[in-house]
Amino acid sequence: MNEVPIHLTAKQVESAASAFFEKTGCVTISQVRNGTGYARDTVRTADMVAISTWPSRGLYCDGIEIKVSRSDMWAELRQPEKADEIAKYCQHWWIAGPQKLLTPDMPFPKAWGYIAIDAKLKAKIVKQAGSLKPKPMDLLFVCAVMRAFHKQYVSKAWVDELIRQEVNKQSAKRKHQADSDARSVLDNAKRFEEATGISLLSEHDSSRLSYNIGRIGDCVKDLMELYKTPKEQLLDAQKAVEKAARVLAVAVKPFGDGKDKSA
Repeated sequence: MNEVPIHLTAKQVESAASAFFEKTGCVTISQVRNGTGYARDTVRTADMVAISTWPSRGLYCDGIEIKVSRSDMWAELRQPEKADEIAKYCQHWWIAGPQKLLTPDMPFPKAWGYIAIDAKLKAKIVKQAGSLKPKPMDLLFVCAVMRAFHKQYVSKAWVDELIRQEVNKQSAKRKHQADSDARSVLDNAKRFEEATGISLLSEHDSSRLSYNIGRIGDCVKDLMELYKTPKEQLLDAQKAVEKAARVLAVAVKPFGDGKDKSA
């Protein structure tokens, strides 16, 4: 009984296959036709081509088809000759798909290879592709490769410029917010001075706060603690103070009002 293949999307398989070929020094390009326009009698598209660009590793082109289900695979295997329109330019022809997708009963072409992608998106060759005898790429196919590459290519200079613009935008945004916060603090300090007569601003620079305000903070803290005192305790304290005042008034009465009458 055939094992059930793991579930992967075409995009996941493509990403894993691309990483696999790039490690061998290849440049991968997706959706490559066998020519531009409709100059060919038959139009075909490869899911991906991998082009080796290092002379020390050999200069060649490999073709890759991506399959994610057994129905897709069977559809491909029923007409393997469809691949020839692009495979004729390739050193190897591969099918990339999930693990366990390929089964022994499939009429898999002897010259084709299979790259299995596991659940961690790691690629592994489970059937080595045979070496083909590629014909030189004609200009029509080269143009198709270049057109597909251009659609996927992102200029580093363009990315750097976008990053620079975004950094400047965020810097300006942060500066604007900092200026707004500073104005708010200074406005609050001025309102505090108007209400209390106490200036929190530096004597040397009115745009800055004076940070020598520990005593003001202590007073505010004491008032806040007093504010939290229960009403009954405050009334008891008021009565005690009033009683003490009466006692003091009686105690100092023999001494007069303290004024020098000879003056």
